[in-house]
Amino acid sequence: MEIQDATKFWRDLPFDREYYQDMCHQKTGGKSHEKYLSFEYDHGGWNNIRMGYETTLVIAMATCRKLVIPPEQDLYLLNKDAKKRKHSFWDFYDFDALNAAFPGAVIKFEDFVEVERANLKPLPDNLGGKLRGPGERGGQIHGPVWDYLRDTSLVRKWDGATNCLYFPEDSNIREFDKLPQHEKDYVKQKCRKKKPILIDQEFDDALLVHLPVSTSKGYRLLVHFYGFVFFADREEDKHFKRLIRDNMHYTPEIFCFATEVIEAMQRYSRKQGHGGKYNSFHIRRNEFQFKEAWVDADHILGVSKDVMDKGFPVYIATDEKKRDFFKPLTDYYDVKFLDDFLKDEGVLEGVNKNYFGMIEQIVAANGETFIGTWWSTFTGYINRMRGYMGRVDRSFYYPKNFKNEMQKWAEPTGGGWWREWPTAWTDIDRSEK
Repeated sequence: MEIQDATKFWRDLPFDREYYQDMCHQKTGGKSHEKYLSFEYDHGGWNNIRMGYETTLVIAMATCRKLVIPPEQDLYLLNKDAKKRKHSFWDFYDFDALNAAFPGAVIKFEDFVEVERANLKPLPDNLGGKLRGPGERGGQIHGPVWDYLRDTSLVRKWDGATNCLYFPEDSNIREFDKLPQHEKDYVKQKCRKKKPILIDQEFDDALLVHLPVSTSKGYRLLVHFYGFVFFADREEDKHFKRLIRDNMHYTPEIFCFATEVIEAMQRYSRKQGHGGKYNSFHIRRNEFQFKEAWVDADHILGVSKDVMDKGFPVYIATDEKKRDFFKPLTDYYDVKFLDDFLKDEGVLEGVNKNYFGMIEQIVAANGETFIGTWWSTFTGYINRMRGYMGRVDRSFYYPKNFKNEMQKWAEPTGGGWWREWPTAWTDIDRSEK
């Protein structure tokens, strides 16, 4: 099955490959010696992990380094398939395509160690690791591979809520205080209360720079890349926003699986006389820490009534298992869940169940009108995809006091992780010369 054109928001832009090559040639002075950036997984769920990864990829590529992808391991909540317990980003992203477009953009940890063996300490025998130690929450990742990366590298403890990274007009300037006044003003406008960081000589010289995570110690890149990394050069800023849009989407396999569900939903909609169109919700429950979002279904129905027609087909992505919770919504709309298609139409047979959340994000993103959960990074990425697709004008939130947040312009504040912001997709294509 092929990906639907309406679902495929990314583009193949040869001039971005040329731009990147020219940019790195200028930044490195044409030097060919390879350098690297490594990172640690966030302690939260998949979309927190994804967010940190996007940020580190932009940092690596903006400094013309290869990003070292950690080895497979258990990731929080990605434990739904007994056949596949350990994961790497290679399971979810098409890194072969990324490396074809931008040669050497990412490298597996094992390959990095092999290539740089002569410059590194001996590799530990056991590469196992844990996101958390016994009885610990918010501490550092444990395991020999993580200790190895910390011991082998220049460690930078950056935090998305309190720091921002700035690339100035003159790359020889290494300190904020030495920037010209107009750039200081720009950085203060973008970073607000965050402390700005500039790339210094020690960073430039290091073979490997490592970005650790420890919420208990106050450093964590739980931040959107566009709310952490800022560029004086407007075209460079657009370039990296396009780079994420066009290269950091889920694998074609995951999109093809999502297409199965979308087409099943469209068939059902046409059968009911609605022309293949459907609306969508993401309703976050279970261990969600933001109890203010634990509203009842009557509240969610109240948010939706004036933007979604009664009786219209609706797809609900949710982690709530008790279907009676949704009764006010199922009484008012023609509701479908993923389980309905798994049982009735046999879609996604044999698919890794850990893909289901990503598949549901894509299905929800293709709804005509979408209502998601404020504070949920799962909802946030649905809105990012809708922004790329040009659908975000029909995106809303519950609880009701946040309903219209996607209908107005706002810049990222603080960590900014609790939603996506329109600067990620607005006016990011290349300026006409």
